Amino acid sequence: MKISIIGNNLTALVLAKVLLKKKIQVDLFYEENTTKNLKSVRTIGITQSNVLFLNKYFKGIEKIGHKIDKISISTERQKNDLLNFENNSNFKFAVFKYENIYKFVKSSLKKEKNFKSFKTKLDKKLVQKKYLLSYDLVIDINLRNTLSKKFFSRKIKKDYFSRAYVTIINHKQIKNNIAKQIFSSSGPLAFLPISNNKTSLVYSIFDNNSSKINEEKVINLIKNYNTKYKITSFEKFESFKLQFSLLRNYFKQNVLAFGDQVHTIHPLAGQGFNMTLRDIKYFLKLIDEKVKYGLSLDSSILKDFEKNIKYKNVIFANSIDFIHEFFKFEKKLPKGLSEKLFIYFNKNSAFKKYISILADRGF
Repeated sequence: MKISIIGNNLTALVLAKVLLKKKIQVDLFYEENTTKNLKSVRTIGITQSNVLFLNKYFKGIEKIGHKIDKISISTERQKNDLLNFENNSNFKFAVFKYENIYKFVKSSLKKEKNFKSFKTKLDKKLVQKKYLLSYDLVIDINLRNTLSKKFFSRKIKKDYFSRAYVTIINHKQIKNNIAKQIFSSSGPLAFLPISNNKTSLVYSIFDNNSSKINEEKVINLIKNYNTKYKITSFEKFESFKLQFSLLRNYFKQNVLAFGDQVHTIHPLAGQGFNMTLRDIKYFLKLIDEKVKYGLSLDSSILKDFEKNIKYKNVIFANSIDFIHEFFKFEKKLPKGLSEKLFIYFNKNSAFKKYISILADRGF
C-alpha cells in the first residue's frame, strides 16, 4: 500500500508516522518553508486523550508539553471564576510550543525506511494525472495548490470580524498549572501556561474598525485583565484574521482533504489541532478494518471517512461557534440572571463531566 501526503506541517508529519506504523509506504511532497513556523510564538493545546494517543507513536512526547490541571472561565463583568474544570488525578490538557513538538515529531521520521520526502513545485507535480494514479490514496493537507482548488473549493464560511493576537509573556516563577479564559468586552483572552515562568497568550480582539489596534494597545488590554502574573517582558506579537470555515466535501477521486483547511474554528477553546487528531484516529480505524478483511485502500475508505466524520466535525465546530456567540450575547443579559446561570452550571457535576469528556474526546 502506498500513500502520498501533500504538506509539511505538524499534521502531515503526525499522519505520516501513524501510517508508517501500519506498514504503509508514505511519500511526502511539500514546497513551503517551515522556518517561519519554527520561529513562531505559536503554541498548541492538546487534550489528555490525544496526548496519550500521540505518546503511543512518539514515545516521551508528553514530557515536552506543560500539563494543565485546571481550566477557569470568567467574564469582564464577573471577574471571579464562573466555571471551573479540573482533574485532581490527572491533567486536563498539555500546552506545547509549536517549534518543540514539530522538531520532536520530525526527528522520529528520520529512521523510517518506508518514508520519503520531496521538496518540489506542488502545482507542477500535482496536475499530472500519472501522479494521482501512482498512489492508492493522496492526502492533501496543503490545500493551496491547483489540485485543491479544483477539487475542494466549496466551503461554509463565516467572518468573525476579529483578529487573534498571539504572544508569550515571561513572568516571575510560580506554580503555573491553571489555564484561564476571560471573555472580555474586547474579545476572548486565553492564558495558557507553557512553563512555570512562561505563559502563552491568545487574544481574539473584535475588529470593528472604530479604533486602530496596535501592539501597545494589546499590551495595555492584557495588563488590564492580568491579575496573576508579574510580567517581566513580552515576546514578539503575531496576528491573524479569524474565520470559521468548513469544507463541504472531503474527497474527490482518490484524494482526501485533511487538516486545518478542512475545519477552521475559533481558537477560544484551543480545539483546532485536537479535531485533526480525532480525524486521524478515525482514519486509522477505517484502515484497520480494511486490512482485517484483506481489502485494498481505495476511494471507498474516503467515502466512509466523510460519511462518518464530517457530521461530527460540523456539530463540534458549531458548538465552539455557539460558545463564542453566547459570550458575546451574555454581556447583554442582566448581571444577576447571568450570574445565577453560571452558578447553576458550575455546581452541576453531570454537566461539567459531560463538557470535559466532549472537550477531551469530541463526539
